[in-house]
Amino acid sequence: MLQTHSLTAYRCSFSYLERNNPIDTDEMKEAIKNGESPNYSLEMFTDDYISAVSTLPDEQIADRAILLTQITSTESLPNNVSRIHLQPQAGKHGEPLTVVEKATNRKYRYKKDDVALYDYNVFFYENNGDIVALFHRKGTSGCKTVFLETANNALREKGMRLNMKLLVPLDKYHNMQNATPSQVILKWVVPIDESSDIADNLGNRAKKKKPKTRVVQNLSINLKADESNPIKSTIENLMNGNIDERVALAEITTKYLGDDNRGKFNDAIIDLKIGNRIVSKFRFGEIESQIGAYDITDKLNPSDFVNSLVACADGYYNKIMEV
Repeated sequence: MLQTHSLTAYRCSFSYLERNNPIDTDEMKEAIKNGESPNYSLEMFTDDYISAVSTLPDEQIADRAILLTQITSTESLPNNVSRIHLQPQAGKHGEPLTVVEKATNRKYRYKKDDVALYDYNVFFYENNGDIVALFHRKGTSGCKTVFLETANNALREKGMRLNMKLLVPLDKYHNMQNATPSQVILKWVVPIDESSDIADNLGNRAKKKKPKTRVVQNLSINLKADESNPIKSTIENLMNGNIDERVALAEITTKYLGDDNRGKFNDAIIDLKIGNRIVSKFRFGEIESQIGAYDITDKLNPSDFVNSLVACADGYYNKIMEV
């Protein structure tokens, strides 16, 4: 099956931390009180971010990792637009890993504390202080979540945070602008133990299986009821890219579940409706890949991949600016 490629766009801004701000100065408190934005540029951010992620974190500090040591390129484009291209490597700490060299069948064994990293591409565009970030996604794999998490870890020391709002592609925007979230279903999902019988697993060695799970309990919340307005607000923030799926799930379970069950619900589905018709069912973790993806699969040139990807990014940014 052909791997798909897409770009996901976010409008970016910097703000002061209003809670748990480590910079406890009168100037910072006054700026927060007045609703002021930091005097902080994209160039300053990239310098600080690269400094923060130029070495890998300890696995006891973070299970996911991103590594970036330099800017790939900086380009001045027409209409006073500047573009910064980054090529981070991102992945996660995990179980011991074996890599097989296909030409020689030679195996390389890596330890549990080693990190498997994959190459990604991120583009930042700035025009008179307006910043848009484009993340390249291969299939369902992208580095946006770990990028944002590590960026805010770095900015916290300065009493700031990076805010990213999802920009929906034009074709999907027009299809979805009349859709409203009508129901959210919280799910308590647990894994099913695989059979220990070797014979049961012989036929599955050649392909990676998706872990089997079973649903213990579903909890449906009607978002059309006035009592659910706080939950609906959380869903809208998730769909707009203001929060990620983990924050959204935590906010909803905190509002609706007691202490005994709160940590057990670990998945959720949103029903979107146009009129009385359900048009989509989205899992929380699939929101961005489903409604935020701008497909560029057919526009990429495998023999000149990076340059064709840059051209696609520039073209998509120009489409966004036409709105």
